[in-house]
Amino acid sequence: MLTYLVTLYKLWRDDEAATAVEYGLVIGLIAVALIVILGSLGDGLENLFRDACDQVVEGGCSSE
Repeated sequence: MLTYLVTLYKLWRDDEAATAVEYGLVIGLIAVALIVILGSLGDGLENLFRDACDQVVEGGCSSE
């Protein structure tokens, strides 16, 4: 029983897993923010690249 309690106490005091979870949450938050930002800019970027493609003298647009 004492061994079980000691193991439980060591797991309770271990911070390594909490740090990994925190990094995972930060990376997830950054990914969601990028998806939202790029999603809102998507039409503008598409029009920008389409205009640039239309202005190329030689070569065709591969998006059409």
